[in-house]
Amino acid sequence: MQEPLITVIVPIYNVEEYLERCIESIINQTYKNIEIILVDDGSKDNSAKLCDEYAKKDKRIKVIHKENGGVSSARNLALDLAKGDFITFADSDDYLDLSLYQKMMQKQLETNADLVFSRFKKVINNKVFNEKEIALEEFCKTSNLSYLLKTPPIKKEQKENSIEVYNYVMCSIWRILFKKSAINHIRFNSKISFMEDAIFLMQVIINSKPIISFVDEYLYYYLIRQNSSVRTQSNLINNSKEFVLELENLLKDTGYEEYIKVHKFYFYLNCISHNYTHNLSLTLKEIQTWNNKENYKAYCKVNANFKTKLKSYLAYHKMFITLKMLLKLNKSSK
Repeated sequence: MQEPLITVIVPIYNVEEYLERCIESIINQTYKNIEIILVDDGSKDNSAKLCDEYAKKDKRIKVIHKENGGVSSARNLALDLAKGDFITFADSDDYLDLSLYQKMMQKQLETNADLVFSRFKKVINNKVFNEKEIALEEFCKTSNLSYLLKTPPIKKEQKENSIEVYNYVMCSIWRILFKKSAINHIRFNSKISFMEDAIFLMQVIINSKPIISFVDEYLYYYLIRQNSSVRTQSNLINNSKEFVLELENLLKDTGYEEYIKVHKFYFYLNCISHNYTHNLSLTLKEIQTWNNKENYKAYCKVNANFKTKLKSYLAYHKMFITLKMLLKLNKSSK
C-alpha cells in the first residue's frame, strides 16, 4: 500500500543565501512520497534559477514563477495545484529535521488527526533555541482558540540552557501537517501581510473542527533574520488595522469576541512603541479609537507581566513622554 502523498508548499522571494539548505532538507526527508511546489514570487536574485536547477534533478519538484504578489498569493496558487492527501508549508529561509514528515505521518496514523503540529527551534545568529509551548498539549486536546489569541504571549520562563518556555501556541503554519480536507477551500487573505498564518489557522479550526495532535520533538528550524527592514509607519498601521478587522469578522459569534479587544489595544500599544523605538513620526488617527477602557482592561487581563502592564498604563493614559523614556531605557539595556 502506497504511503499518502504530502504536498510541501514553499513560497520564495530573494532568499538565494538560504534556499539550498531549505530545499535539501525537504528532498532528503526520510518520508519520500512528497510533492514539492516551489513558488518563485518574482525574485530578483538567483532564487528562481536555483529552483529550476533543483526541478531538473528531482521529479517531485514543481516550480511556479509568478509576479511578486506576497507570500499569501504564492501559497494560494500552490494550494490550488496541490495533489497531496496532506498539505504542509515551509518558509524558504528555514530548514527541517530530516525525520519531520515521517514522524508527523506516524502521529497522524496513530491519532487520525486532521492537523499535526511539531515543536520548533528558533535560529538566531547561528545559535539554536528550543521554543517550548507549554500550552500545546492542552490546545491539541481542546482546540481552544484562546491559546492562539493571547497576544502578545506571556513569557513564563527563560532558561540559559537554550529553552524558552511560553504559555501560548504560535500560529505559524510551517510546522503543521494539514489534511487537505481540513483546509478545503480556505485560502490566505492577501490583504494581510503579517499574521496571515493566524487567520488561516483559525479559519481551518473554526470551519472544520479538526482533531489535532502533535509530535513532541523539535523538528523545524525557524530562522530569525536580524537584518529585516523596519516596517514603515503606514504599513504598521495598515497591517494592524487589516488584521484586526479580519479577526473581528472571523470571531463574530464564536465566543472569542473578548480577544478582539485584546488585539485592538495590543496593536495600539505596538504602534506607539514602534514609533518611539525607531524614531518615527507616527500618526495614529486610524486606530486611536482602540485606546479605550474596555480594550485596555481586556489586554491587561491576559498580560500579567509588570513591564507590559506599565507600558499599557502609560499608553492608555497618554503619558507618552514617560513611555518614550521607558522604551528607550529598555532598548539601551539590551
